Amino acid sequence: MRKLVVAAFAATSFASVGVAEAQDMSVMVDLQKNCMADAKTVCSKEMSKPQQLMQCLVNNQSKLSPNCQAASGRMAKTLGLKPTASSN
Repeated sequence: MRKLVVAAFAATSFASVGVAEAQDMSVMVDLQKNCMADAKTVCSKEMSKPQQLMQCLVNNQSKLSPNCQAASGRMAKTLGLKPTASSN
């Protein structure tokens, strides 16, 4: 399961950002490090869908750990994502 989550985060970052610059890679690594557990518990339905997984994290900021809130917020800013009415 952990490999699937890492792959989903990586796919989200690369699909949306393209060839990442060094700072984008840092944001992605930070997201992977700080949001693994939160993604499994808060966004489990989206684990195999990278774009939806990232949107779920953005939509559910109040349910995330402080470190994941910060990391997913930085990734959302990098990707240009905003919260939507839909949440998990």
